[in-house]
Amino acid sequence: MRQHGLGALVKNRLQLLACLALLPALAQGADDQRPWSQTSLVLPKMVTELEEADRLFDRFMPHRRHPLFWGQTWPMQLEPDKTFSLFPFLMRRGYGKATFYAVPFVSTLREGFDYRLYQNVHQAGRCAGQSLLEGDFKGHCQLPWVHDEPALVLLNTPPETVQKLGSYDYGHYHLPRNGVRPSYAGLLYGLEPRLLGFSSNSDQRGFIGPLSTLDKRLYSRCQSRYVQAGDEFVKLREKCALEKGQEHSDLFFAGSTALIFLGHLSEEHSTPADRLLQVSFTKDHKPVLSVRNALLSDSDFVNYGFYTEAELLVLQDLEYNLNPRDFYGFSIYTSGSKGKLASHLLATGYAAWDDELRNYNYKQYSRVPLGVGAHIYGDYNQVEQLSEIASAGAGAIGVRIDGVGNRYTLNSKYAIYEQGQHASGITVAYGHDNHLNIEGTVAADSSSGVGILCSYGSNLRSDLLEYQGSYHRVRSYDYERGIYGREQAESQLLPEELKGPLVKRMIISGMVRGGKAAISIDRHAHVEEIYLRDKAHLMGDLISRWNPYMVDGEYYVKGSSPELLPARLQLEYRPLYAKEQNFNLLENKLKTKVILGAEDTLRADQLSDSLVGLKVDQDAYIDVDGNIEGLGLNLYSVGGQTHLRGSFNVNLMQINSSVVHLEHRRGKASKTQQLTLSNGGVLDLVNSHPTTVIVDGQTQLDQRAVIHVDINDQGALLDHLWFNGPVSTPDNKIALEPGLNFELLKRFTSDPKSLYTFVRHFMVQANHELRRYGLQVRFPKHIWLDSGDLGREIRCGIHDCHVGQYVAATDTTTQKLSWWRYLISAAGLVFLLLCSYIFMKIRVRLELRDHASKV
Repeated sequence: MRQHGLGALVKNRLQLLACLALLPALAQGADDQRPWSQTSLVLPKMVTELEEADRLFDRFMPHRRHPLFWGQTWPMQLEPDKTFSLFPFLMRRGYGKATFYAVPFVSTLREGFDYRLYQNVHQAGRCAGQSLLEGDFKGHCQLPWVHDEPALVLLNTPPETVQKLGSYDYGHYHLPRNGVRPSYAGLLYGLEPRLLGFSSNSDQRGFIGPLSTLDKRLYSRCQSRYVQAGDEFVKLREKCALEKGQEHSDLFFAGSTALIFLGHLSEEHSTPADRLLQVSFTKDHKPVLSVRNALLSDSDFVNYGFYTEAELLVLQDLEYNLNPRDFYGFSIYTSGSKGKLASHLLATGYAAWDDELRNYNYKQYSRVPLGVGAHIYGDYNQVEQLSEIASAGAGAIGVRIDGVGNRYTLNSKYAIYEQGQHASGITVAYGHDNHLNIEGTVAADSSSGVGILCSYGSNLRSDLLEYQGSYHRVRSYDYERGIYGREQAESQLLPEELKGPLVKRMIISGMVRGGKAAISIDRHAHVEEIYLRDKAHLMGDLISRWNPYMVDGEYYVKGSSPELLPARLQLEYRPLYAKEQNFNLLENKLKTKVILGAEDTLRADQLSDSLVGLKVDQDAYIDVDGNIEGLGLNLYSVGGQTHLRGSFNVNLMQINSSVVHLEHRRGKASKTQQLTLSNGGVLDLVNSHPTTVIVDGQTQLDQRAVIHVDINDQGALLDHLWFNGPVSTPDNKIALEPGLNFELLKRFTSDPKSLYTFVRHFMVQANHELRRYGLQVRFPKHIWLDSGDLGREIRCGIHDCHVGQYVAATDTTTQKLSWWRYLISAAGLVFLLLCSYIFMKIRVRLELRDHASKV
């Protein structure tokens, strides 16, 4: 056995040297894309031979039954510097030496998408209670050669799942995107702190001692003291009336840095008043924090791809010289109430951290990956951003929101700039009924950047284990194993944070841009309302994948992969009768309303849930330089004009007393299930090239509704309207008005007969085009320039047409009249009243005279 162990050690050293040859030299800041790239702390060594696995089991699990071994091979061709080097970068201030640890990983046939960690502990001396790796890494106790393998990691991954879907996915994302494949990087981020001190020397009975670095900072609320070696869990909770199953709920992490940050440290005692730093233990006595969905928690749904600031503060209290300000500008863990929001003004921004200044250098972008400018974890906070956020780190987020009922405002004078790959300006990642008010600039300019992302992300442990979203929680793997029936698996008991839309209302009056999308809504995230107000400018697409559907009176959303069960929405307000009412709920409540041109003086809390009575801004100007796509979107234009420099593919488009200019790219059709033009609503297709609009469902056009279309110099239509459903118009007539270039309009101005011929040809061509729908075209009142914004009135006689005064597209929606028309009307009214008075006066006198003569 000794010779076998020596051979394994030599083999390990050779593998380690081979890995080191692949790693880049320490080059902090030299690579713009990966400034953190340096040496790796943990180099996983996959064990695929049964003999080697048995040796490790004997060493780290004596007197225990060996688990069933499965020789899985991981994709070790992945770049180790990208996968594992972020943790040493986090620790770079205190530990500059190049340290590498080859840690054996063994795959087992146990279920759970998880891992178990076994490591030997120093029993005495300076490092008593510390693991061998922790003592060596901190420089307290050197790792002896005989213990070159400091730990053993058992991977509990279902083999049939790996065979079908592949092994762990790699990715550096603050909001995970791994889908059904467990995250390779996420596993390591959860493991490395446990190798370095976030571990406990306890068993089922209590703390066996010597106390670990973590154990020494655990405070018992029941006993009003810190934990001591030999403490039994039963006795620690003797003075507390805890419910059964809460054996460890009285233990809190009481490191001074974390408690001061959270505002819970006082002169009298050191116990936190918040449950955020509560420490409990899993079945294999792995310590976990009560930070919802975080890496060091025991959540079945983990949607953080990196540590929260609370977790970084815990690591700092475990004697690691790290700076959380590198990765977080500001975090809010406190909460208000639904009736009284807690107010916060964020005057501290986020940029490159300067160690000498001990502050941010706002002249330089932060290049730290996965950094977050502001993190809103708590509930019912009213936050106003009065500072800049500037980052070029991969996977970074400007503002991340994970709570309930928060209201975030970006002041008009400030901006969020995210330039890194896979970064986002604002991400709403958990909770419900959050509000966004964007008055400033939000930019994520990389090719994969998203301005505003509304998404719950993936589960680092695999969406198969569990995935969550608005009104739903699903466990597909438990259904496959027969633990749950289908109905129970697709509608697990909801936490309070999921009982509502992820975003209640989003109001944009500033600029939002993104290389991939300006606004992106995930298939599992419900956004109830998006208001684009005056001066709103989107540079990039507005995309929604949220699209609930109804089956037998129940509402569902599809999973992100065919391997996942669909999610049944658990709606408290769902009527249990009348399919018509259920359909109306789907259309009116579960769709996302995108409202263009609402009055910008209204605040978010003054807007009603209904469009009825909504105040509008007839002078609003909105610019969307991208596509609007999503069958879960209902698009309402209620005031002013909107320039849509892209196509649309939505459930409903309603244009009321406003203008939508469609200027999308050549060759791409715009689609909607329903189209409504009312109160002078204008759909302007004039953009100097052919445009196709397809309506698959019902079309409703009122008497004043108008569609502007491109035509050639012979009066033939260039644009195409396809009505695949019923069309409702007064008298089966539709108002189409032609658009042409300035030179042609100038010629017609001086040649009334040519204009008459042109208009007559236009009427013939348009009627021929729409004859298949049983529609006729009204005689046009205007002719439009190909810019779409301006036109001229036209008046036609028997043989010619004359061009009248200039008119703006928005003038036709409100029917504004010239001042002299109001003057004439007022004078006429006064004249009629005067005539009526004189008539009545004369009539009364005549009647009195007749009466006197009879008497």
